Amino acid sequence: MGEIRKEKHWQLFWLCVVDLFLNKSKTFRFPSMDCFLKDARASGSLNLSNRSLSEVPNEVYKSMDAIGGSEKWWETVELQKLILAHNNIESLREDLRNLPLLSVLNVRHNKLSLLPAAIGELHMLKSLDVSFNMISSIPEEIGSATALVKFKCSNNQRKDLPGSIGRCSDLSEFKWRPKRRSSR
Repeated sequence: MGEIRKEKHWQLFWLCVVDLFLNKSKTFRFPSMDCFLKDARASGSLNLSNRSLSEVPNEVYKSMDAIGGSEKWWETVELQKLILAHNNIESLREDLRNLPLLSVLNVRHNKLSLLPAAIGELHMLKSLDVSFNMISSIPEEIGSATALVKFKCSNNQRKDLPGSIGRCSDLSEFKWRPKRRSSR
């Protein structure tokens, strides 16, 4: 089963490479979101880092609803790892709750000012990195993400944590350092 999934993953990868470099007029173009989502549905991982995104594409929140004609639903996996680092994303929608198997969420180096309450509905979330944003407060609901093991929130505006974070009994790696103020 693993070899079949790996082979399917590589087939999708090469389709994305071809889509990336050539189209009928042989001009360069970026791969479509569909290509990234197909790969994510095969691997369970979606990396949209460094794409100058100002928002999370709608398709990400409903990736399993967008299974294409050539895909077989029984060969797809739900999103488990979502990397959106180094973009210009200003907010995450409450639709984050549509990704119940998410175990890794990395949104470091964006422009987030808050986290949605839906973060608490991600009961499989083990690693959350929101470092280098503009977050001023963490929602109380974070305490419902009890599987959380790593939580990185350095270089944000927040001054304190909600008491509910104490319910995350497996939390073993917590990194917080206040945002540095410029001396200019």
